[in-house]
Amino acid sequence: MRSLHLIVLLLSTAFTTSVFGQNAQRFIPFFSVLQPAALYAQYEYQSDLTIAQYSTGFFGASVENGIVRGLIAVPSPDSILCDPTASDLAGKIALIRRGVCEFGQKALHAQNQGAIGVIIVNNDQVNADPIIMGAGAVGDSVTIPVIMLRQAIGNAMFDAINQGQTIEVAFSSTPVGFALLEGDVHRDGNFNCTAEPGEQTLKRWMVQAEGASGGITATLTDTAGHYRIWVDTAQTPYSVSMLPPTSAWGACPAVQVVNLSGADTVRTDFSAQPLSDCVELQADISTPLLRRCFPNVFTVNVCNQGTKDATDAYADVTLAPEFEPITDATLPYTTVSPDVYRFQFGTLASGECITFNFRSVINCDSTTLEQTLCYSVHAYPDTLCDPILPLWSGANVSVMGTCNGNEVQFRIVNTGTAGMATQREYVIIEDDVMRQEGPFQLGPGAERVFTLPANGSTWRLEAQQEPNHPRAGTPAVALEGCDVNGGTFSTGFITMFPIYDPSPAEDNECREVIGSYDPNDKQGFPRGVGPQHLIRENTDIEYLIRFQNTGTDTAFTVVVRDTLPAALDARNIRLGASSHSYEFEKTVDNVLIFRFKNILLVDSFTNEPASHGYLSFRIAQQPDLAYGTKIENSAAIYFDFNPPVITNTTEHEVGKVVGVSLAKEPGRAAAPSITVFPNPAAAATVLQLRGEGIEGAPWRLFDSAGKQWAEGRLDGVRVHLPQHLPAGMLWLEVRAKSGQAFFVKIVLD
Repeated sequence: MRSLHLIVLLLSTAFTTSVFGQNAQRFIPFFSVLQPAALYAQYEYQSDLTIAQYSTGFFGASVENGIVRGLIAVPSPDSILCDPTASDLAGKIALIRRGVCEFGQKALHAQNQGAIGVIIVNNDQVNADPIIMGAGAVGDSVTIPVIMLRQAIGNAMFDAINQGQTIEVAFSSTPVGFALLEGDVHRDGNFNCTAEPGEQTLKRWMVQAEGASGGITATLTDTAGHYRIWVDTAQTPYSVSMLPPTSAWGACPAVQVVNLSGADTVRTDFSAQPLSDCVELQADISTPLLRRCFPNVFTVNVCNQGTKDATDAYADVTLAPEFEPITDATLPYTTVSPDVYRFQFGTLASGECITFNFRSVINCDSTTLEQTLCYSVHAYPDTLCDPILPLWSGANVSVMGTCNGNEVQFRIVNTGTAGMATQREYVIIEDDVMRQEGPFQLGPGAERVFTLPANGSTWRLEAQQEPNHPRAGTPAVALEGCDVNGGTFSTGFITMFPIYDPSPAEDNECREVIGSYDPNDKQGFPRGVGPQHLIRENTDIEYLIRFQNTGTDTAFTVVVRDTLPAALDARNIRLGASSHSYEFEKTVDNVLIFRFKNILLVDSFTNEPASHGYLSFRIAQQPDLAYGTKIENSAAIYFDFNPPVITNTTEHEVGKVVGVSLAKEPGRAAAPSITVFPNPAAAATVLQLRGEGIEGAPWRLFDSAGKQWAEGRLDGVRVHLPQHLPAGMLWLEVRAKSGQAFFVKIVLD
C-alpha cells in the first residue's frame, strides 16, 4: 500500500460549480481523510442519512469529475466563522463548527478568505445524523464544495489540530489512490461460464485480489452475491479469484488478471460450477459470555456449502443440564429430550444460510463461578462433499464419557463399518496430569471401557482417529464436576485443550461461568496448557471478540480490526457465529476487518442486555511452526468515530507437549507422594517435584531399554528437562536422602 503520510496540496479544477440553483442537492461521491494515520478513512456518500457520515446541501460545488484535496485549517479567532474578518484560509479546507449563523454565510466567509473547500461539523449530539444544508440568503454565491460531518468525526479532527497534527483531506469523484473491483458470484447452471438471468447468486463467498507485490485483499459477497474490493492502484495488475467453500465447486474462470491503469472501476464476475452433487452443512454456535442467574443469548448459524439443496434439514442444539429450558427463540423448535432442542429448516438451498437466536438462564443453585459448561449444535443431514480417500479403512473412532455414581466411565468405540487397520494410541488426563496411555485396536462395533474415580478431578480422554479418515482431528471428551462426595471440584482444565468437532456440521463449545468481566475483550481457544499457554503445532485457534457500547448514545457503526501475527495463516479462516451481521474484509497487511454497519447498538445505560455484541472465527497456524513460536493477538474495536478500544492480548506458544504421570516401573515401587507440574509442559521447561526428602537429590533420565539420556541434581525440588529428547517413554529416577528411589514416567509425543 502506498504511503499516506506525505503532505500534499492539490487542487484540481475539474469539478462542477454551483450552476443548479438552490433546488438541486450537490453531489460529492467520496470524502477521504488521508492523514494523520489515526484518522485515515474513506467515506462514500450515502443517501440514507441515518447511516451516512457526511451530507451535502443545496449550495456550493459538486465534485462529479475530479478532486479537491488540501490541508485542514480552523478559522481564528472563532471556529464558528460567523465573523467575515477571520484569519487567512488561502489554499486550505476550512473546518467550521455549526451554529449561530447560516450554512451559506459560513461557507461564503471561508471562500472569501481563500478556502478551497468547507467542512461544517454538526453541533448536535455526537452521533446525530448529518442534515441536508440549505443555502440561506447568500449560499448561491458559494462556488467551492461544502459538506457536513457527524460531530464525532469533526471532534476527532479538532482534537488532532489542537495537538499540532496535520490533517489532509479530499473531496473526490473516485477514491483517492484507489480503484474499485466489483462483481457478482453466481451458480453456473449450464456450465457456460456466463451469468444469465435467473441464475442463483451466492452470498458470503470469499473473493480475493492479489496485487503485483503479493499482497492479498479479500472480502465476502453480500446478500445479493455482490462483492466490492477497494485496491491500491499502485499495485496493478491484480489477480482476482473466487474461493469456493468446498472441493465440490469449481471456479470459472479460476483467476482473472485485471490491469487498473487509468481505471476507476473494473467489473469481474465469477461462475461457480458444481462438480458433484452433495450436501455439506456448516454449523456454528456461540455466546459472548456465560453468567449464572442471567439470560445468556446464543447465536446459531447454519450454511449449506454443498452443491444441492438440503431437504428436511434441521439442527439439534444440546445444552448442559445446568441450563434452564430455552426461551425467546427466533425460530420454532421442539424438545427432543431433556436439554436437546430441534430447529426445523425445511429445505436449505445450496449456498443459503440461516441464523437464529435463543436465550437460556444458567441455574443459580446448581452452578458455581468458574465452572465449565458445554453446549453444541449438530446440523442434519450430516454429509461431506470432499471425496473419501481410498486408503481409509472405514473405521471410525468415537469417544464418550459419563459420570456414573462413584465412578467416571470413558468409552472408545469403533462406530465405522470396518475394523481398525492399525493400532492407535489413547491418553487419559486427570486435570493436567496424564494418568494412563496405551494402544487400542477395535473391530467394527467394538469398544474399550475405562473406569476412573469420581474424585472431583477433571478427566479427559483423547484417542487417535483412524489414518486417512475424512474428518481430521483427534476425538476427545472431558468431564468436570464428577464428585461422589458432592464437594468441591477442579475447574479451568477443559478449555486448556482443543474441543473436538467430528464434522463441519457439528460445533461444540465450552465456556467458564464468570462473574465480573471486561465487556471489550478477546479470548483464544484452546487456552493452552500452563503459564506458557502451550498448544501443539498445526492446532487451529478459535477467537471470540466481545464488545459492549458503554457510551451514552447509540453506536451506528462498530468496526473490529484484528491484525494477525505472522504465525497465523490468514488464507485459512472460517468465520463463526456472531451477534449481528457484518461485512468482512481481509487486507494486504494481514488485517481482518469486521464492519457492523448500521448496527444501532444501544448504550448500556439505556438497555444493558442489548448493548453487547460479539464475533468469532477459527484460523489455522502456519504449517509446522517451530517449538517456541509465540502467537500473540489483540484487536481494536471502533465505536463510530471514537478512539479505538484495544482488547487484551491473547497468548499462545507452540511447544512439544510432555505428558507426565506417576506410575510403577516394572519391578520397582513408585512414590505416591511425588507429583510433577506444570503438566503437560514444554520440552526443556522446569518440572517441579513434590515429595519427602528430595531437595537437591540426584536424578537420571533413561529409557525402557536402560539407556541413560541425562543426569544431574535437583535445583531444590526442580529438574530441568534437556532439549532433543527422543519421542516415546522415558523414566525419571530421583533418589531421596533416605536412599529410596522415586520413579516418574515421562511420555514425549
